[in-house]
Amino acid sequence: MDYNKVLSIVEKTGKVGFDEAELSDELKIKWLTIWSMGLAGEIAEMYVECDQVNYDGMLDELADVCWYTVAIDKLLGRELVKKIEFIDYQEVCRRVHLKIEHPRPIKPLILGCMLIALRYTETAKKYAEHYPRRSIESVIGYHEPLVNLNGVLDFDNVADRLSTKLQKRYPNGFI
Repeated sequence: MDYNKVLSIVEKTGKVGFDEAELSDELKIKWLTIWSMGLAGEIAEMYVECDQVNYDGMLDELADVCWYTVAIDKLLGRELVKKIEFIDYQEVCRRVHLKIEHPRPIKPLILGCMLIALRYTETAKKYAEHYPRRSIESVIGYHEPLVNLNGVLDFDNVADRLSTKLQKRYPNGFI
């Protein structure tokens, strides 16, 4: 995954959230909560695509998972996603002679990622609920689904998929 390209898309399309978050801690908590729920929801959608044996749909949802993960990473002022060393999926497939167009039996892995995202959402909720007594450092785990899916799904074209999806959704540009 090209982190800088995805970050550029996130900064352009998530601008309202970042602009508001600079105004107050309450607005930062608002966007943390919204994007945490979005992350869990996109992983659930990826699971549905996997269940329907729709590899292309899974990759579209993976792009959304990456968007939310990078957005949360930026909102929290961390670079955990940037530090993930994404495996060259095409090369893995060549080495083990996989057909890329067919989903691998990864439903249990995606389900596990969904549970991780839900657990992360709970930490974000507790942070919001107990702010300011609870430190922002308690909000952890949002990047773990990407770590777990690394090498299992193709992250190579995430930025291109995001651009294509967002151009279709917002043909007149972003707010």
